[in-house]
Amino acid sequence: MSDFHVFWTVLLRDPYLFVGLLFLGVPTISYWYMYRKLCEVGFRYPSRFAFLLPAIWWEAHVKEYAHRRAKFGWPAWPLRATWLSFIVGVPLVVIGVFKL
Repeated sequence: MSDFHVFWTVLLRDPYLFVGLLFLGVPTISYWYMYRKLCEVGFRYPSRFAFLLPAIWWEAHVKEYAHRRAKFGWPAWPLRATWLSFIVGVPLVVIGVFKL
């Protein structure tokens, strides 16, 4: 039995884990989109040590995007997609892990 066959067998038997992981990938896309938009207008995080605490760095970008969104006419979907995907993705991953 090949790995490809095993992957599809597990996916068809228990899709919760796979779909949950896909949902948890959505914030990466939305953070990248917000970061790119902020870089276009020249925003930079003021700390030199931002790489040590990426959660604080991401939070600063999310807050800054939320504040500048109306001024530049940017869409709100990255902000909404991030939280919605966490709310849907985390329970699906937990259910998927316990059903394995």
